[in-house]
Amino acid sequence: MNFDTWWNWDEEPRQTDTSHTQRLPDGTHTGDIVHAEIKDLSFKVTDDNASGTSLVVRWSRHGYYPVEAIAPVTWRGMIEAICRAAGVAPPQRGQEWDERSLIGQVATIDIENAVSKASKEFQKVTRWHASPRKPVAAEPAKKRAPARTPAAKANAEFKERADADDIPF
Repeated sequence: MNFDTWWNWDEEPRQTDTSHTQRLPDGTHTGDIVHAEIKDLSFKVTDDNASGTSLVVRWSRHGYYPVEAIAPVTWRGMIEAICRAAGVAPPQRGQEWDERSLIGQVATIDIENAVSKASKEFQKVTRWHASPRKPVAAEPAKKRAPARTPAAKANAEFKERADADDIPF
């Protein structure tokens, strides 16, 4: 067979990572989160997530193939579990959250090896264990003044205008 039609001989061959040699066995393992991104995935499209937007996290342990976990952004509990496992503050109401804060964090997970309907082997994360360290706190939300009722507003205006000796009638 002649590979001239498929290969560009002037180009350097791609280096393959030989540190990953096998799949992790079923069970609990500790490793690093090496990749995290928000992606639109067509196979995750549902009625409540029309674009299929998901958090894709790749977890790795030296010497083994990495495991990828996909959590649709509508699955709040799953995303918070990933954050707890990584020791990172989860998304907060009204604040921007950067998924790249997960990268480089150590996480403990339960892995299960399975076979798909198409007879392909794959690994899935069945549980994210909470990190023993406390998450880095996000910036606290600014406290806003409590909502005032019309009666409270009138009372405040009265106190501003009135002298301390005045008796309201």
